[in-house]
Amino acid sequence: VRAIWHPVLASELLSSEEVAERPHFLLKQSEGITKFSKIAPTFGFTKETALVRLQVSAHEKAKLSDYVLYIDYPLLDEVSLYGFNNGILEERYVTGELSPFWTRPVKHRAFVFPISVNPGETKEFIFVSKSTDTLQLPIHIYTKNYFDEHLQIEQYMLGIFYGGIFMMSLFIALLYIILRDNSLFYMSCFLICFIGMASSLNGNMNQFFTFDSPTLAKDVRIFCLGVGMFSVLMFTCLFLKSKHYTPVLHKILTVMAYLCLLLPLSNIVVPFYYVIQITLIYCLFITVAILAAGIKTVRQGYDPATYYLLGWFFFFSGGVSNVGRAFSVIPINLWTEYGVQFGSLFSTLSLGLGIAAKFRLERSSRL
Repeated sequence: VRAIWHPVLASELLSSEEVAERPHFLLKQSEGITKFSKIAPTFGFTKETALVRLQVSAHEKAKLSDYVLYIDYPLLDEVSLYGFNNGILEERYVTGELSPFWTRPVKHRAFVFPISVNPGETKEFIFVSKSTDTLQLPIHIYTKNYFDEHLQIEQYMLGIFYGGIFMMSLFIALLYIILRDNSLFYMSCFLICFIGMASSLNGNMNQFFTFDSPTLAKDVRIFCLGVGMFSVLMFTCLFLKSKHYTPVLHKILTVMAYLCLLLPLSNIVVPFYYVIQITLIYCLFITVAILAAGIKTVRQGYDPATYYLLGWFFFFSGGVSNVGRAFSVIPINLWTEYGVQFGSLFSTLSLGLGIAAKFRLERSSRL
């Protein structure tokens, strides 16, 4: 066990107005000097246990005593919080992604721990956590009122994201029924798989579907990643007409596509800790192959490939940064954490334009 200590002093916590202006803050220790930082501690893939110590002090003139410690990372297998007041244990929460959903003190997609710090009081909190996913601890502190407002905004944003992707998948599926173009079928499959993967990553899978089987969310993620990557590669071959424009790359893409289907099967016999790392690395190879096929097709004068490249640029830039964050190569920020979700919305729109351009080109060719 490696003890990693990140002391957090909340002496600035004066009133609800100040907390609203600065809803979260973190401290990291560097060369013995404690500084404020918005960089959440991340340790990549590790089997070790992280310990995080927070010392929270409320000003004597503070008007509130109810606060929330919020870890906006739902993939921690185990996370426990111990609250001490003058060395006496007052609060204890034990939960995690692999624990039943009802063990969470607040029924939220991530981990929310209500705490109480009276004016003029100082409390010490210790987090103990481990994970077979990446181990990171983006810890935030909110007033209870501010967190309720934050929760509403979060729910609206996630609703827009899921609703937009789902409606686009239904629209493309309807086009497939009408036009009988197989590329549309694979694109619709990819979007459905993407919704499943995103809900697993965001914690919504445990919140609404797999709360009685906590490990199922991880299995669903591997399944959606494998089938989703297979669908993307098949869509690429058909949409870019790679068999005609890039025959060598067509063979490579086809082989890579069928290898994707082995990932859900390997999850049966290989521990998730290794399968997820292999899957993320394989995603990078697929990204390179797909972009190479798109660039080569554009150079050969196939206009719809331009929309294809533009669409996948947003998605893959978010995906690559997310993988870099997972392996602790890139620090945590808004883009590395949610780049895939943001990029997917732009990608879906651009690919929709590309599909329309493809059918316009084929229609004029027939005429």
